[in-house]
Amino acid sequence: MTEQILKVFPAVFAEFGILLERAEVAFVGGWVYNRTVPVGAPAPERGASAPPPRWLLWLLMRTHPAVRRRCRAAGRALALDLPAAVIRRWFDEWRPEHQSDVAKALGVDLRSLSDADLAAELDHRVEVIGHPAHIVVAIGYWIQVYELTELCRDLLGWDIPKTLSLLDGLSTASTRPGNQLADLARIARSSPAVLRLLADVDESTPGRLADADPEFARAFSEYVEANGHRSLRYDIIDPTLAEMPYLLLRLVAQQLELDVSPARAARESLHRRDRAADEALELLSSHSRDDKERFERALTRARRAFPALEDRVWWTTSVQAALLRYVALEIGRRLADRHQIDAVDDVFFLEADVSRSALLDGARCTEIVRIAKGQRDWAIRNPGPPAYGDPPRGAPPFDLLPRDARLVNQGVLWGITQVFGSPRGVRDERVVSGTPASGGRYTGPVRVITGDGDFDKIRTGDVVVCPTTSPAWSVVFPSMGALVADAGGMLSHPAIIAREYGIPAVVGAGNATALLHDGQTVTVDGTTGVVELG
Repeated sequence: MTEQILKVFPAVFAEFGILLERAEVAFVGGWVYNRTVPVGAPAPERGASAPPPRWLLWLLMRTHPAVRRRCRAAGRALALDLPAAVIRRWFDEWRPEHQSDVAKALGVDLRSLSDADLAAELDHRVEVIGHPAHIVVAIGYWIQVYELTELCRDLLGWDIPKTLSLLDGLSTASTRPGNQLADLARIARSSPAVLRLLADVDESTPGRLADADPEFARAFSEYVEANGHRSLRYDIIDPTLAEMPYLLLRLVAQQLELDVSPARAARESLHRRDRAADEALELLSSHSRDDKERFERALTRARRAFPALEDRVWWTTSVQAALLRYVALEIGRRLADRHQIDAVDDVFFLEADVSRSALLDGARCTEIVRIAKGQRDWAIRNPGPPAYGDPPRGAPPFDLLPRDARLVNQGVLWGITQVFGSPRGVRDERVVSGTPASGGRYTGPVRVITGDGDFDKIRTGDVVVCPTTSPAWSVVFPSMGALVADAGGMLSHPAIIAREYGIPAVVGAGNATALLHDGQTVTVDGTTGVVELG
C-alpha cells in the first residue's frame, strides 16, 4: 500500500509548489523507514552537518531553477485557491467515486470469479489505493487549518488547542459509527430476548440474533455492513470488524451501561464551537474591518475543510485496506487448496505481484512464505533504531521564501507535525507526559490496548492506553473514560476523535504502553498533557 501511495507524491508536491521532490521508504531489518527528498538537494555528503549560511540559502531560493519553479507553482496554487478546490472536489467527486467503487466491490462474490478476474480485481484494488486524493486532500486541509491557526495566533493570541475549539464537532466521519452504537443499544433495551443474548456475548451470538429479534438482527446487520468493512490498523493482515461481529455486539452491550446521547453530544459541540467564535468576534471588535473579514474568511474555509481529513482516511485507507484484505484472502484460499501455500493466511507473507503470479501460474510459494515468516519473527525480536543517520539541523528557512511559497510549505510542515507529533517521553517514574490533545481530567483504571484483539478487554470508564488509533477504533471511544496514545499530535486521529467525544486525552506520550499496566489507577489531564500514576 505504501509504495502505491508514494507514487503520487511527486506530482502533488509539484502542483502545490511544495519544496519536496518525493518521499521514499526503505525496509531495513524488517522495519519500514521513510525520508523526504528536498527539491534540488545534492547527494548527501559524509561528514556534512551544518546547513549553508542564510545569505547563500536566500540566493539559492531565488536562482535555483527547480526551487524557482516550485515558488511559481505555489503562487498559481494559491491564486487558483487549490487548497479549497481539492476539498470541494473530494466531497463532490472523489468521495462519491470511492463510495460507488466500494459498494460495487462489496457486491462481488469473489469466490465466483475466475483466476484471471480475481487477479484483475487485485490489480484494481492496488490502483485505487494509489488515488491522488489520499495525499492531495490532506495538503488542502493542512494549509487551510494552518491559515486559521496563524491568524488566531496573530490577531487573538490563541494557541492551537484554543483555535481548534472553533472546529469542535465537525469531524463526524469517525464518530458516526460510535454514535450509531447508541441507536442499536436503544433498540436492544426494548427487547428482553436481545438483552439476554447481550448478557453473555461469544462468537456464536451474532448467528442467534435473527431467532431472538428479527428487527434488531436486521439493524445490526445494516450497521456491520455500513461500518465493519474497515481495517483496524493499516495492515491487511488484521481482520476487519465485519469479520468479528461478536466484538461489535459486546460494544453494544457496553452501551447499555452508558448514558450516551449523540444528539446531546452534537449540541454540546455546537455550543463550544459557537462560544469560541463569539469570543473571537468579541476580541476582534476593536480591530479593523480587514482583520474581521480575514478571520471570517479563514474560519469559513477551515470549517469546510476540517471534516475532510478523517472522511478521506475512511474511504481511501481504512475501507480500501479491508477490500484488499478480502481479495488477498480469496487468493490465499485458492493457493492453499492447491497446496501452493500451507495455510490461507500465508498469503499475507507474499508480495502482491508474487501472489498474483502464483494464482495464474501455479507456482509453489511455501519456501517464500517460510523465509518471510522467519524474517518477520527476527524483526520483532530485534527492533531497529528510531532513525538512521543524523536528522537535519535547525528549522527549514521558510522565512526566506516568497510569501505564497512560504505559506504553502509552512502549512504542510505544520500539518505533518500536528498529525504525527513528537514524543516527549517521561519526566519521572510516576509521570507520563505528552501533547495535551483534549481537555479535562479523569481518574480511572488503565487498559493497555495494542490492537483489535484487545478490544474485548475494554470496560466502561477505562483509561485506554495504546500506540495510536485508526478510524475503526471509533466504536470503542464511547466506552472510554480517557485516552493516552504513544504517538500523534493535535491533528492525529486519537486527538481529533477524543475531542469529538469530549474525552480527556494525551497523545505523543512516547512509551506509555510500556510504562503503564492494566489495572493501574491514573489521572489523565488532557489540558496539561500529564498522566499521573496513583
